[in-house]
Amino acid sequence: MTLLQGLFTEIINDVKDEMELLFNYGNAGTDNTTATSSQTSLVTEVFRKAIFSFDKTSPTSITASLEIGAGEANGNIIVETGWNDTVTSGGTQLTRNVVNPINKTSDIVLYLDTSIAIEVKEI
Repeated sequence: MTLLQGLFTEIINDVKDEMELLFNYGNAGTDNTTATSSQTSLVTEVFRKAIFSFDKTSPTSITASLEIGAGEANGNIIVETGWNDTVTSGGTQLTRNVVNPINKTSDIVLYLDTSIAIEVKEI
């Protein structure tokens, strides 16, 4: 049997829909420990906020965006970011990324974008 592109497209669209339900809250922290798949949270979370935007218009990827405004998370050196499914601490941490240090002050508005490619293959 050969799987056709239509099935791959349906699977990718289902995955994107599920990801949109999960990527609810972006978070930021101050620890630069290397990210590993076994981590269940940011190491030192200092900020969490509802998603700014979620784009699933690309045929094979999603992009989630977080805005940290001028009056938010000031006085922190942001070095880790990620996505979580709940507004309060805890929940399911979906991603964690270590970034170049950003000294967050009131004259800086951060837009943190996370893009994830989705690929389906016949094996």
